[in-house]
Amino acid sequence: KANVVASTYVVDTGDLGRILIDMDASVNVGVTPHFGVAFRPIERLSLTATAHAPQRVDLATNFTFLLANGVEQSSGVTLVLDYTPWQLGLGASFDLLKGPAHTLTLAGSLLYARWSDYVDRHGFKPSPAYTWADTFAPTLGLRLRIQDVTTFADVAYAATPVPKQTGRSNYVDNDRLSLSLGGEYGWTLFGTNMKVGAGLQLHRLLPRYQAKLRTPTRADGENIAPELVKDEVPDDAQLGGDPLAGAQGLQTNNPGWPGFESAGWIFGGTVYLSIAL
Repeated sequence: KANVVASTYVVDTGDLGRILIDMDASVNVGVTPHFGVAFRPIERLSLTATAHAPQRVDLATNFTFLLANGVEQSSGVTLVLDYTPWQLGLGASFDLLKGPAHTLTLAGSLLYARWSDYVDRHGFKPSPAYTWADTFAPTLGLRLRIQDVTTFADVAYAATPVPKQTGRSNYVDNDRLSLSLGGEYGWTLFGTNMKVGAGLQLHRLLPRYQAKLRTPTRADGENIAPELVKDEVPDDAQLGGDPLAGAQGLQTNNPGWPGFESAGWIFGGTVYLSIAL
């Protein structure tokens, strides 16, 4: 967590170019534990389990203004970045064929993420109607080893934890279908084990359309569902004591109104060289 306090003394309110600022910054670093275990009950079967604790970066900024007449005001803002919830993973692999020169392995995993604990960039949880959902992401793949060459192919599906964005928020997130292909070659040089490999990834963000709901109001125009799209100009708005023209109906500056669609493709690739020291 990073915390910054900016105390500001205003010498003359008519000359804001002359102010004194005292900055006090601090950083608190915490350790997020990760756990993992691997077990081989029989020669052809391997089991794994992992646990990743939540991670987040908190930025807290506080401002204090002191005027020459003794009046003091303060304010602040807190931001949360890169929030990741508890994640628990289970994996297994089984050698379908196993020989001195070749091995064919079936592998699979399941990743659970507790996204129902999600907090937004201001540190608040979404309203109950828009709470994020816990997710399970399965992966299934094959591994083929022939002599010193190993290849792999994986298929994965990850559901979005974000509910339909029918209200004021506009998170853009999609269910994702992924394909990974790659291989590596290993050899020994001067008694050192070395590997060179490459991989390709293809991700399809499945199409998703989201339509906003109109804001329900009482007879007096009060919004009875604040988590929905806000009416920036109520029906009873007035200008100079006269009804404001065009105020009837929903007037909103929500960038997602009346709805939006998202889809796409993501491509990625890696090339690596590893040396066992």
